[in-house]
Amino acid sequence: MQTLRISNASGVNLTGNQNIYFFLHLINGKINTGANKLIMGAGTTITGAGASSYINGALQQNIPTGATVSISFPVGDADSYSPADLNFSNVSTAGNITAAVLNGDHPNVATSAVEVSKSVNQYWDIDNSGVVFATCDVMFNWVAGDVDGAANTANFGIRRYNGTAWSAVIATNQTATSVRGTGITTFSDFQIGELFTTNDYRSSLNGGSWGSAGSWQRFNGTTWVAAAAAPTAATANVITIRNGFDITVTANVTTDQTIIETGATLTVQSSILNFTVSNGAGSDLTVNGNLVWQQGANTGTLVLNSSAVIDGASSLYYTGINMINNGTINVPVTFGNTLNSQTVNGGPHSYSSLIINNPFDVSFVSGASPTTSQLNFVNGRISTIGATVSISEGGSITGASASRYISGQLQRAFGLGTSTLDFPIGRNSFYTPLSVTLNSVTTPATISVFGIDSDNPQIGLSNLQEGKTVNHYWIFNENGTYGTADVTFNWDAAQVDAGANTANFSVDQYYSDASIWSIIPSNNPQPTSIVATGITSFTDMSYSVGETIIYATNDYRTINTGAWDNVANWEIYNGSVWVAASQYPTASNAESIVIRSGHTILSPPAPISIDQTRVNAGGILVINNLALLTIADGTGIDLVNEGMVRTDGNLDVLGTFNNNSGGTFEINGNTISGPGTINILDGSVIDFQSSGPTFQGGLIVNNYANNGWSLPGQFTLSGTNTTINNYAQLEFYALGEFIS
Repeated sequence: MQTLRISNASGVNLTGNQNIYFFLHLINGKINTGANKLIMGAGTTITGAGASSYINGALQQNIPTGATVSISFPVGDADSYSPADLNFSNVSTAGNITAAVLNGDHPNVATSAVEVSKSVNQYWDIDNSGVVFATCDVMFNWVAGDVDGAANTANFGIRRYNGTAWSAVIATNQTATSVRGTGITTFSDFQIGELFTTNDYRSSLNGGSWGSAGSWQRFNGTTWVAAAAAPTAATANVITIRNGFDITVTANVTTDQTIIETGATLTVQSSILNFTVSNGAGSDLTVNGNLVWQQGANTGTLVLNSSAVIDGASSLYYTGINMINNGTINVPVTFGNTLNSQTVNGGPHSYSSLIINNPFDVSFVSGASPTTSQLNFVNGRISTIGATVSISEGGSITGASASRYISGQLQRAFGLGTSTLDFPIGRNSFYTPLSVTLNSVTTPATISVFGIDSDNPQIGLSNLQEGKTVNHYWIFNENGTYGTADVTFNWDAAQVDAGANTANFSVDQYYSDASIWSIIPSNNPQPTSIVATGITSFTDMSYSVGETIIYATNDYRTINTGAWDNVANWEIYNGSVWVAASQYPTASNAESIVIRSGHTILSPPAPISIDQTRVNAGGILVINNLALLTIADGTGIDLVNEGMVRTDGNLDVLGTFNNNSGGTFEINGNTISGPGTINILDGSVIDFQSSGPTFQGGLIVNNYANNGWSLPGQFTLSGTNTTINNYAQLEFYALGEFIS
């Protein structure tokens, strides 16, 4: 017939050969040729072919002459559409090509080098009648349902059967539903699937040791033969542990391109050994069955060499004490040793899913930074030492709690827009998680954070009251662009200083690059949490929480190390903000005076009087040689020392001087005069360095600390009512006389 249109969902059956001379339009339904064939004449056209309308059987088409000739064969079997697209080069003689698809593997597939369990369950029969050409490329197509479940289509090859023997066809452009055969010069039957190659190995016993040659067969290029030695990465191509087989590792093994089929088991015995996965072609270890680590004190170590990959449809329950991972594990991994802690070394690596089920914790050390999309805590913690746990964008963390968290650094990725992510981190035995909201993210962003279980070393320069803080701080860094951020900080109640009122807590932000502290907006202070808002940058930032210092007009504080009478070393609170001082502080012009951590201040040669002065931890006040410093008697405690006060000159105490816990009072000068009071409180130190100090003028020294006073020379108590009162254990070590 001249033209044929097919529009019948039930299909059309041929009872003999059918010729088409002009046009075939496939609308709906198959043409079932049976033992016959559909013949398209020269110059004819086929349109409309697809999954619901094609030729189920043999299709013959004319191939004209030409430098390049392309023609499609819309063929398939009774169940699915599997067309073949032919592209000829240099057709010098026209003729006919007939193509058909047959259901099931080729009858002689067993001798083809195609793995029967990893193939397309169809084969193509292509016959040539008179066409003379140089070469032809054929794109073979199929539906995913016709591929064996264990097959990796990326590894598919093509074999051609000429009726008596199989030969190789160059395969390229492998996808899940197609492969291209190139350089074909003759046609016949074509089978597609993963290929056995020379030096492929497979298990030969239902149970055996990896190291025994008797446990293996080797493919010699034609057939399977008994192996002369056990396979290694250096000697084997693909190594397959087959369904129903169990191989046990009892000595060091280095492997590559190893497949554990569904129903197969690879067991690494409890011994001091390495099971090493090398990086080679394709997947390096495919786990579709069982990969078992026996648990014990000397459990074997899994080693992934650089860029090595473990994948498959199964999972890995890892009980080894150590893992060295420089690659990628694309199966869910559970760290589940119930007898010992586990340690992961190596370089940055990734997991598709990471599960922590070890009550003794899992440590990632020496740069072994794991990346995963799913982190699930069942039991125990992650500890990072020089490593960072990274959760990819869209990833999740589940199961975290006060006993299941990351003790170390965590990085999470934020997508565009506004989103909130939890950071279940802590340090040592304290759980200090965060919740971070990034608003208006315009480029993908990452936030990394870890906590330190102490006050920030620069807390003495902060806006918080030392002794009324959370003894913990959080260190952040970031990448990406966003509008603002909000953070909920959480801590353990045991980390709060005694006497602190958490209802008065604020958040102080420290920019480490510029040594700048700034109180940021916060709300909803609770006994163990507070919310900070409006953060615009996390780069090189850390955060501390506590009660803020309440400043008064004319409060002074240091900004540098140097001389007391140099105004450049001071700033003054003007009632709203801190500004540069125009004069140095004294008892007459200052409301309060603070020498901050990291600053050393030297009193001037001329006498000076101070009041309501505090030397913070890490700060130092030095009374210069021959100088006189007077502690005036004002409101409250007149000098509080939590750092160091050193007298190289003379000190007059008219009011009260408290040497607090952590403070050191070093005496190098000649006289310390009263009639005020010096309290040496528990946890503080008084250190005599000069050879002849004198306490005089009615000075009262109250010792509350268990101290030993080592007096290098003569020590004198002079004048009426000059008194030392001891309320603790005080021992004198004198090289000279004690005169009173």
